[in-house]
Amino acid sequence: MFRIDRRLLLHFDWPLVALAGILLGAGLLTLWSLVPRFGMRQLLWVVIGTAGALAIVSIDYRTLARWSTLGYVLGLLALTIVLAFGRVTQGARRWLAPKSRPLPEASSRNWRRCSWAMSSCGSSSSSACATSVVA
Repeated sequence: MFRIDRRLLLHFDWPLVALAGILLGAGLLTLWSLVPRFGMRQLLWVVIGTAGALAIVSIDYRTLARWSTLGYVLGLLALTIVLAFGRVTQGARRWLAPKSRPLPEASSRNWRRCSWAMSSCGSSSSSACATSVVA
């Protein structure tokens, strides 16, 4: 079972957490009202970030201090790799371009054709299905 140190709860900065929650809620509400799809994506990242922050907070600071040099070196290595091999996008070198060719975006026409082929394959044999998907 996961145990939380009582001293951590007593000395935690609860007003700061409350203010951050209010700001997150206001930002999510604004984004959700403008573009619901982006609001849902942002909510997912808020949940992932909160889980990561709780994981970091629950680790003893002495353990983090022991591993800080390795984290610093790995961060510098990552920045050096981006500087050496990164792609310039909008005036800044900030992306690592994959070596493979990017997949083309699916158009709605291709999606309809693929979904029709898959639905017609439900009752057919596999050889007839393969020819209808290829065609």
